[in-house]
Amino acid sequence: MANGYSGRSIWIVKSWLNNKGYPPNASPLAIPHSSFLIPHLPIRHPLLHSPLYQNMKKLSISLVTILLLGNTGIMALANEPVVPTMISQQTQGDYKKQALDIVPQILEAANKEEDEYTKNSLLQSVTRVYIANGEYDKILPLVNRIKDEQIKSGLLGSVVSQYIEFEQLEKATQAANTIVNQDDQPWVFSTVADAYLTKNQYDKAAAIANRAKDKNIKVSLLINIAKKAAESGEKKKALDLLASALPVAQSMNSEESTEKQYFLAQIAQEYGNIGQSDSRLNSLNNPGDEILSYMVSSYAGMGDYEKSIGIANRIQSAETKANSLREIVGYLAVNGDYKQALEIANKIEDESGKAYALLSIADTAWDGEKKEEALAILSQLQELTKTWQVEDTTKVYLFSSMASSYRKIGQKEQALALLSQSLSLVNSIEEKYAQIQILRDISGEYGELGVKDKQLALLAQTLDLIKTMNFSEDPYIKSLWITSIATQYIKNGQDEQGIKLVNSIENPEEREQALFEIATEYARNGQYNPAMEIIKRIKDEELKKAGINLVTTTYISSLVEAGQYDKAIQEVKKITEPEIKTNALNSIVYNYIEKQQYEQALQIINTIPDSQSKLDGLNYIIYSYTSDEKYDKAIELANTITDQPGKILAIISIASTYTYSEKPNEAIKLLNTIDTNNIKTNQPTETVSILTNIASGYTQANQKQKTAEILAKAVEISNQIPNPQEKGYALSRIAEQYIEISK
Repeated sequence: MANGYSGRSIWIVKSWLNNKGYPPNASPLAIPHSSFLIPHLPIRHPLLHSPLYQNMKKLSISLVTILLLGNTGIMALANEPVVPTMISQQTQGDYKKQALDIVPQILEAANKEEDEYTKNSLLQSVTRVYIANGEYDKILPLVNRIKDEQIKSGLLGSVVSQYIEFEQLEKATQAANTIVNQDDQPWVFSTVADAYLTKNQYDKAAAIANRAKDKNIKVSLLINIAKKAAESGEKKKALDLLASALPVAQSMNSEESTEKQYFLAQIAQEYGNIGQSDSRLNSLNNPGDEILSYMVSSYAGMGDYEKSIGIANRIQSAETKANSLREIVGYLAVNGDYKQALEIANKIEDESGKAYALLSIADTAWDGEKKEEALAILSQLQELTKTWQVEDTTKVYLFSSMASSYRKIGQKEQALALLSQSLSLVNSIEEKYAQIQILRDISGEYGELGVKDKQLALLAQTLDLIKTMNFSEDPYIKSLWITSIATQYIKNGQDEQGIKLVNSIENPEEREQALFEIATEYARNGQYNPAMEIIKRIKDEELKKAGINLVTTTYISSLVEAGQYDKAIQEVKKITEPEIKTNALNSIVYNYIEKQQYEQALQIINTIPDSQSKLDGLNYIIYSYTSDEKYDKAIELANTITDQPGKILAIISIASTYTYSEKPNEAIKLLNTIDTNNIKTNQPTETVSILTNIASGYTQANQKQKTAEILAKAVEISNQIPNPQEKGYALSRIAEQYIEISK
């Protein structure tokens, strides 16, 4: 969905915040925005290319508002203010003073708070207020109120981010040096180094990098700084930085890093990009095959195929060279350049490498709805198999893979012929684990092709092989294989055999987990009653409850995926457990929404008994509308929400999307429809929370005076909160927003 963020990305943020000292149940709306200073990630870090990280970097976020609208996990990201504004120094000072005035009450709450995580969250707001007001001498005494060293390190990390936010880089460096927790040091040093780097202060950035104890962080930072220096024309400085990174990378051992060759490749790549020789980097003139293969991957990933091919041709090992060329082929095929991909694949000398390269092109072509191209490549592969000289194990895997490709294309006879060839070679494989894996996979292929007798025979053969093996060193793998085979039996209608197999698992926990998997398979096949009978056999109450929930929602989802909505709804009506019923209804709702069948989704939403889940569903539709820029429909739906707080949050979400889409005037107009004098809640805490959310919406649209008016109202109402901790937490959010509008 356009502008959408995956549940995985939201999990990344929440996990990161928890690691920084926030309690697991902390409201994301209450997280101080400075905590979202973008962390530096190593060059090859798996999160580096995540949609969330890229959007955060792209937006250069100074204010991040996360609106987690219930379980749907909808996230709204606020960009820099887009409306020009003029604010006097006196007004800035007034806002800072207003934040400072409420600090004593926040500290009172922190003093009474026994939970260190919550105390940390409160103190983070106070440190930001102090830093904004230049009262730096008060920071360390506050930090020392935290006794837990890990939480204290998290608080210091936040202080570092806050110093950077207010361009106090020297003080950020000093704070970073006081962190003792080894887990927090890397990201903090990276953050400070990146801050210097954005100001083109390469020497200071490098000094910070060199203080990092973690070699991965140190090398990654030095390479990144060198790259930036080279891009700005300071090639000598870039060479100096690479020269300092090289010995660190070379000194890495297996315990310190698994990325040694990768880092060396990155240094070599940047050295090559600079285009100037340097005797300190002579060892990179003739790097080994592994380093060259990493360079191939990097250049191919950037779309520089000419350079990546040139580097691949320098690789000495035929197998490594073939693998690198296959990687280039994969990139080309994914980008739709089948012609060049085939040209390169056909030049691969290693026969198995060539075969795998051609197979990857065929699969990519088929996925790209290029059936004729896929068939032509598979035909070429068929000819290749007649003369190739490769090991039997390789042949088995290739024949099986080709069979799978032909099956997907609908060429059943070709698939069966290749499976037969593969089976004829299985017994020549000495490694028993590999035999089991291959037999299991081939039996699955026969099942997909509808050849049930052959599938059952192979499953029996696989079980006989398992019985001959000793699993004393790894009994769990035996349970996994038996569960996998049992699942195939169930899928094939051999229920008794499948359940008998599961019952043969000796370990009780593994046996119950296998029952869980079998029940899920029944549900996928639309067999709800047998699935529930299996779940009843599970003794662990927590696993049983999870099983009932999963089986029910899986079964309902299978009906929905098959388009049997009426039957799905009828089955939901039979469910008596409210939580499970809600989850089942949600699965129908979200399927309708994903297909943009909003009217049908709304009909189901109105039957959901849980009010919060009902609100979540409405918010998801609203989010879908705004993602497609159907703002009128989103607003119309928001106005149907009868729960006033829920309606206001929906309006704020739409306004945030307006601002993010550079339509601040529309955002302001929408926010102005909220009557802030008539917010109806049962608790002053909730009223203050809603007001601060509204204020945040105005802040995003750069309406600072309006924000200040609402915050003043929130402060007034906060005096009605009887619990000091709750009051302090509410005021901490208000203080944060005062500081935000003071900038």
